[in-house]
Amino acid sequence: MGTAVSQPFRFPNPKAKTGREQPGKTVAKPSAGPATSSDEKKTPPPAGPAVETLKLPSGAVIVISGNVKEALRQAPARAVVLTPEEYQRMLEQIEQLERQARPEKPVTPSSCKVTGRVDGSMAYLQVQFDFKTDSANGLIDLGCAGATPTDAKLDGALAWLQRGEDGYVIPVDNPGPHEAKLELVVPIAAKKAFKGAGRGFDLELPRAAITTLEQLDLPGALSEVLLSSRTVRPKQLDAQHSRLEKVPITAAGPLDNTRRLDLTWKGPAAEPARSPTVLAATGKLTVRIESQVLTDVELELRALSGETAVWRVLVPLPPEGVQEVKALPQDEARVQSIERSADKQGTLVTVRLKQPGAEPLRLSLRLQQPRSTGGVPIGPITVPDAMTQRGEIELRAVDEIRLHYTKRGDVGQREVTDEQRRDNVKAAFAYWNAAAAAGPPAAPFVTLQTEPVKGAVETRVTHTLRLIPPEGSTAGQWRLLTQLDVRPVRTAVDRIDLALPPGYKFEDTIGPSPSELVEKVTSDQANQVLQIKLASKQSRPFLIKLPGVYPLQSAEQESALELPRPVAWSVEHEIQGGAAATPPGRTPTLDRGGQLTVSYPEGIEPSRSLDLQESGSPRIRSLFPQTPETREFTWQTDRAPAHLTAGWRPHRAELRVEALADVTLAGRQAHVRQHLQLQLSQAPPAQVLLRVPVGLAGDVQLIEGGILSPREDKNPAERSVVLKATPDREQQIVLQYSFGLPPAPEVRGIRRFVVPLVQVVQATRGETKVRVWCDPGELPELASGRWEEAPAEVVPNRESLPVLVLRGGLASPLALKSGRAGSPILASAAVERVLAHAFVDEGTSQSYQVRFLLSKLTTRHLDVQLPVALTTSNVQVSLDGVGVPLRMIDEAGQEVEVGKIVRLKVDPELYTKPIDLAVSYQIDPSRLEGNGRFLSTLRPPTLTGAIFMGRVRWQVDLPAGDLAVYALDGSLEQRWCWSNWLFRLRPASTSGELERWFKGEGAKDNNDTEPAALCWQSTLAPLPLVHVPQRFWLLTCAFVFLAVALVLFFAPLPRFLFWICILLLGAAIAAMGIIWPGILSVVAFGCQLPVVVLLLLVGFQWTLHQRY
Repeated sequence: MGTAVSQPFRFPNPKAKTGREQPGKTVAKPSAGPATSSDEKKTPPPAGPAVETLKLPSGAVIVISGNVKEALRQAPARAVVLTPEEYQRMLEQIEQLERQARPEKPVTPSSCKVTGRVDGSMAYLQVQFDFKTDSANGLIDLGCAGATPTDAKLDGALAWLQRGEDGYVIPVDNPGPHEAKLELVVPIAAKKAFKGAGRGFDLELPRAAITTLEQLDLPGALSEVLLSSRTVRPKQLDAQHSRLEKVPITAAGPLDNTRRLDLTWKGPAAEPARSPTVLAATGKLTVRIESQVLTDVELELRALSGETAVWRVLVPLPPEGVQEVKALPQDEARVQSIERSADKQGTLVTVRLKQPGAEPLRLSLRLQQPRSTGGVPIGPITVPDAMTQRGEIELRAVDEIRLHYTKRGDVGQREVTDEQRRDNVKAAFAYWNAAAAAGPPAAPFVTLQTEPVKGAVETRVTHTLRLIPPEGSTAGQWRLLTQLDVRPVRTAVDRIDLALPPGYKFEDTIGPSPSELVEKVTSDQANQVLQIKLASKQSRPFLIKLPGVYPLQSAEQESALELPRPVAWSVEHEIQGGAAATPPGRTPTLDRGGQLTVSYPEGIEPSRSLDLQESGSPRIRSLFPQTPETREFTWQTDRAPAHLTAGWRPHRAELRVEALADVTLAGRQAHVRQHLQLQLSQAPPAQVLLRVPVGLAGDVQLIEGGILSPREDKNPAERSVVLKATPDREQQIVLQYSFGLPPAPEVRGIRRFVVPLVQVVQATRGETKVRVWCDPGELPELASGRWEEAPAEVVPNRESLPVLVLRGGLASPLALKSGRAGSPILASAAVERVLAHAFVDEGTSQSYQVRFLLSKLTTRHLDVQLPVALTTSNVQVSLDGVGVPLRMIDEAGQEVEVGKIVRLKVDPELYTKPIDLAVSYQIDPSRLEGNGRFLSTLRPPTLTGAIFMGRVRWQVDLPAGDLAVYALDGSLEQRWCWSNWLFRLRPASTSGELERWFKGEGAKDNNDTEPAALCWQSTLAPLPLVHVPQRFWLLTCAFVFLAVALVLFFAPLPRFLFWICILLLGAAIAAMGIIWPGILSVVAFGCQLPVVVLLLLVGFQWTLHQRY
């Protein structure tokens, strides 16, 4: 990327050389300007900044010019032009991000305690650190630079020890108090702190507030030890050992914050001639899970003390599992031979050097294991002679493989970095001191189990389609920008295939964006596939934008476009590290929908609706221009947009048309009278063009508004109308025509037909209203089309209201369906609940007021079915308390004087809230079955085609003194109350409570009375009600109860037979309660007095028995 600076540079002396050239920067010489006169006074230009003082990125191009436009012209093609202020802000943002990316400074422990011993040429130390962290994911500074760690523990568990700037550090995940222990090996070196020969060691410690040497065992009977600049007297344990205890370790001076364990003591008279050999090994295991499990091992073998000529490595695999063992190129010259031999624990690799030495030896091993369902052991790779061994393990697998692993207790798991994730690393571990021991094989570092996982790729497509009209000799085209939102799920992807539509051309000159994400785009015309090859595998969501075009023919004004959409994806199964790539397989993508935006330029307008079809769906979604100024249309789709049909034309003068069509259905014919109201923004044209539907060309008659041209055979669907010469901007055309109707099928009696309407070709906007009349008993309804039902309206010169009024656009097709009244097409209404009030006179008449609470109306008339044939004078109907006109019809829909069907005309648009429909009538029960002195069958009206959603409650007024005993097809609602020294049955609700139940909590009833009986039903049906005079019921119950009780009391029955009779009587009462629910309460009410009499009689008899 080049950087062009918009501010020109000016130097005091243009001829002088700068004397230096910065690498990576090119300075362009200024172009020669126009010649100036020698007499003209020259003003020296102000001195600009020197090039050396500017902070320019590597590869920057400096353009020196007196004109900014010329400087931009000389800049490279992909230069980024920045002002000095913008460039400075960019540098500040980069510096801020670099500061945020720097790791935090490690925390110093609060205390440090050192224990250990000196043995030969080595000091074996254990350092304990105590500290407390306030935040998670912190680093702790342990120091100890120059020492070799052999073990590290954090709170008793294996710690992840890392190299830091001043020694070693360990990460701590959780805040709070912690304890870390570090075991070290420090070599003993010769020192000259005493007169003569001396020995000692030096160890850097962190700057802890409390640092002590708790205990250190030294060889020999020492009288004094030098600790830094202090002399310390050790304690003599015996003639061969001395000990230092509780020695504080302080700073060397008042200005020194460091802590150093610097010990020196006088060595014995005879020093060992040679130091013992101490070996250490560091390894890295990279495990790749493919069809086989491949493990690449890199070992660094180092002698901490002494020298060695032989290294041994133990691999827990048979010899055939060790594919390759070699030294790295820089160490090949030192190796004499590499031998492999079978061992009880696997394969022993012996590396012999040409000469003993202490230099590090680097080895590389390639291991191979089969993938098994029972688990694959990884490691341990050990060096038997090494005192300390540590290393790292990486598990790499493709996203289509899920790993399950268990690790050994002394193996710690590490967090996987972003860089490792890009290399398909799924897990990382660290191990310490994996020394080989005699006996059974050691447990593996990690045991793997693999599970294949089927990945998926979700795609969402956003298309932006823009029409470019033809200009001069340049043909027009549709320009398409496709944006792919790709989301890999449990997989990676490096190739996406799109369906290549016919006529679509990918624009290679522009190319995809972002360009660094896409390697190439290939159009496979043979397979109709557009292949997108990514520069690298992507496992995270990403976006790709693809430019393309659809060329148009010169006279084309309508297009049917197939849109590109993702169909498949693939990925090369390759793991970083050397394995060959597996050929990719194409997998279908998961369609997550999309968006399509279509825009027209100025001067172009849509000539038709825009129709969109989604992938895999037969449904077509259409958008119509709301206004002539509408230039952009947008769809949100559940599936990828697949097919678009669009038309366009040059913008025309504003012409608003209000169309009104009166349609009369009469038998097999339909008569249409259509009014076209033209409203022009300018002077009206001399003529307008009408589009006549097929089949009406010869039947259309012009009644008013101009002269209709004769029909032409070349274009029979269009007829022109010569308008009247008038200065008005509004004119009206009245047309009249007829069309045939199909016969109604015999099965359902519903016929469907399309209403052909004449349209004005030049119309830019407007509305169409259709009013429909039909024969009595016929119910026309909207079958399809973008139309809305409107309220009924009074039409002059018409004796009746239209049965259907519709509103829609000028070009909206209209389809109707029509059926007879006896076969309703839809439910007429939804009934929330019903409250029926019945007045029963003794054998003379029954009066009803039945109220329906309607929550929704779906038709423009309601049919009420009466129980008997009545005249209109005997029926009253009201809506929300307002009387409505009605007419009586028969089953064929013809109006009659006496009938059982009452038809009401309603307007659903006027009733947005629940409606109270009340029907009142009176009937003679003697002419109907199911009525008598003790039985009254209540017969309510019904609504034809209505849906009942709630319950029906009956409020019944019986003859004076009557008691409701039982409702055969319903249930009595009763409650007990105390009145006149008896428990009496009363209705559960009053009339006021029933009103509130019917219309809501706010409803009121001025006459809050108590009915004689209250019943409920689940559906509206006839209700047989048994009622008797209350006195008669009381006498009957008393007689029956006392008769049965006295017979059982005085009859000379054996005891067991008496109790059998009691049980049978109880079973009879229970059966009666099951068969006739609700009757037991009425029987209990009638038996109150005989129970009292029986108790008095039994008490009197018991008293006589006790006295005599």
